[in-house]
Amino acid sequence: MQLSDLISTIQKIAPLEAAAEWDNSGMQVLGIQKEITQVAMALDPTLPTVARAAEFGAECILTHHPLSFKPRSLGLDSAYLEIVRVLLSSGISLYSAHTSLDANPAGPAAWLARELGIGIDAVLEKTWVRKTLSFRIETDSN
Repeated sequence: MQLSDLISTIQKIAPLEAAAEWDNSGMQVLGIQKEITQVAMALDPTLPTVARAAEFGAECILTHHPLSFKPRSLGLDSAYLEIVRVLLSSGISLYSAHTSLDANPAGPAAWLARELGIGIDAVLEKTWVRKTLSFRIETDSN
């Protein structure tokens, strides 16, 4: 599968427009691999997780939480720098679907509510309203 097709598929479920303003959902690091045959998934892009995905041969890592919620410096001797170094040296792309996925009515919050046997009574933070467009084309049947 092409990376662009994988991202398109993710964004159908977790559209970037649905992410909260303070969030950093989406492409975190763009690797060199365009053809994706191995995808690793994790909650957080920690150094052990990224290193394990590289050992596994993943070309893309999909995480729920982003690498960082805001732009950061690649400071010396930081875990952040090491994670980015492993991703870049391995050519791995990192994509995060955080609040973009949380906003999906069938996403993690709804799943957890179902599993706990509780109903969802109210939206705490509205991040996005899906707008649909429908139309009908009438043709002359003559």
